[in-house]
Amino acid sequence: MTNEAQRQSSAKFVFSLLGLTLVALVTTSIIAYIVSSPPRGTVFWAVIGSICAVEFLLGVLSVNQFSRAQCQYRPSGATLSITYSIVGAFAVCNFISIALYRLLGDARGGSDGIFCAILMGIAALWFIVAVLLYSFDLHSQASAYAVKATRAKHQGYARSLGPVLTEIRSVRTDDDTHRSRLAVISKKLETIDVALSHSHGGGQGSWEHPSGLSVAEDKNQAVQDILVAIQQILPRLSGGNSSDIESAISDLEGCVTKASGAVRALGL
Repeated sequence: MTNEAQRQSSAKFVFSLLGLTLVALVTTSIIAYIVSSPPRGTVFWAVIGSICAVEFLLGVLSVNQFSRAQCQYRPSGATLSITYSIVGAFAVCNFISIALYRLLGDARGGSDGIFCAILMGIAALWFIVAVLLYSFDLHSQASAYAVKATRAKHQGYARSLGPVLTEIRSVRTDDDTHRSRLAVISKKLETIDVALSHSHGGGQGSWEHPSGLSVAEDKNQAVQDILVAIQQILPRLSGGNSSDIESAISDLEGCVTKASGAVRALGL
């Protein structure tokens, strides 16, 4: 019930912001029309249009900022500051263009079409810059979140290898061959442990290989399954029967080889 009330309250506030933006636009237009007198030329409408455009952009940005306040990914403070600065730069460019046109433009209005096209180009340029900045910020946050989640998963795998290494090192056997093979297994597991502990989380090469995410998920699952299989083999090493230890070591060697291949496939 609380969540539903919060959603309703948020929706009302968003509509209030939209309503206030509309009121500001209408009020600006009416006041400008009342205080001016005909003929209202290109410069007049350009000024009013620029003011209304700035009001509209500020209103839309406020709505967007509030709407995303509860989202997992939302624009950073730096991006918001830059975006509002872009609105300010857009307004300054517009008003400078209007002032220059008033001073240097054709009094007969022959260049009005070109002037309007320039204003439209300025508006489109700053709008594209703001949208690209906004979108890139959200995209970067989503990418960074995925990388951090994968890194945490790999570090969890590494932590699970600690008890495995301890148990393998504690195995006592009179067979020199078994000791040698267990030592090699330990070394390989240590290498895997270091690779997983210092995982980059898949952030490298993701741009060059956009389809690598699904591949990484398969390899992550493979690593997890292999580590589970290794843990299931460990109790067999404590048996006194030499043939059981031989079989367990052989299975461990196969699992470690697969784990090494999966880690290499992840680029760790």
